Amino acid sequence: MNRLPRTVSLLATLLIALPVAGCGEKEEPTASAPTGSRELEKLTLVLDYFPNADHAGIYAAEASGAYEKAGLDVEIQPPPDPSAPLKLVQGKRADIAISYEPDLLLARDKGTQLVSVGAIVQKPLTSLMALPAGGVRKVSDLEGKRIGTSGVPYHSAYLKTILRDAGVNPGTVKEVNVGFNLTPAMISKKVDATLGAFWNYVGTDLELRGRDPVILRMEELGVPNYNELIFVTRRDFLNQDGASK
Repeated sequence: MNRLPRTVSLLATLLIALPVAGCGEKEEPTASAPTGSRELEKLTLVLDYFPNADHAGIYAAEASGAYEKAGLDVEIQPPPDPSAPLKLVQGKRADIAISYEPDLLLARDKGTQLVSVGAIVQKPLTSLMALPAGGVRKVSDLEGKRIGTSGVPYHSAYLKTILRDAGVNPGTVKEVNVGFNLTPAMISKKVDATLGAFWNYVGTDLELRGRDPVILRMEELGVPNYNELIFVTRRDFLNQDGASK
C-alpha cells in the first residue's frame, strides 16, 4: 500500500504543531518516528509567499530534524510569485502548497481537483494597508487612488466588493499588480495603498520601522471569517493508495 495519505497526514500534524516549536516550547510533535532504516518519503512543499514569520515553525521543524524523524524528506520552496502555489500543485510540480482558502474555493469553482488537508492560520491576515503619505485612512478615501495587489485572484474580488460596499465606483480605482513588492510599492509611492499585505507581518514590520501604517483588517470591512493559510494538495495525490474518493 502506498504511504502517501499517511505521509500527508504526518506532514499536516507536524506543521499544525509547529507554532509550539516556533515559540521555543519543549513539547514535541505527536507524529511517531519511523523505525529501522525505512526510506524517507519525498515531499515538495511550496510556501504561499517568500519566507516570513508565518513560516517560522516550518523551518524550525526542518532544523530540528522533525520531518526526518517522521519519515519525511521535505523540500521547502518559496513560490516564484504569490499566485503560483496552486498552479504548481495542480501541474504536479509540487506535492503540497500553502495557499489561501478563498483562492482554493475559486480554483475549485473552475473544476480543479485540489483539496485542503488542514489549516495553519484560521483567521484572516489580509488587510487594506497604507502609509500616511498615501492619504488613505478609510475605504472611501480610495476613490481615484492606485491600489497594489499581489496578483492573487481573490484580492481583486475583495477589492471590488469592499469598494462597492463603501459606495466607491471600482472604475475610479486603479489596481496595480506588484507581486511580492507590497511594502516597497507603498514606500516608493508607486501605489497609494495595498490590499493583500498581512497585518501580523507587514504591518508589524512597518510599525517597527516607524512608518505608522494605516491597517484595515478584512473582518473590519465586512469580509466573513475564513482560514487565511491552508495546506492544499491534489485529490489524486491523496488517493494513490486506492482510498475512496
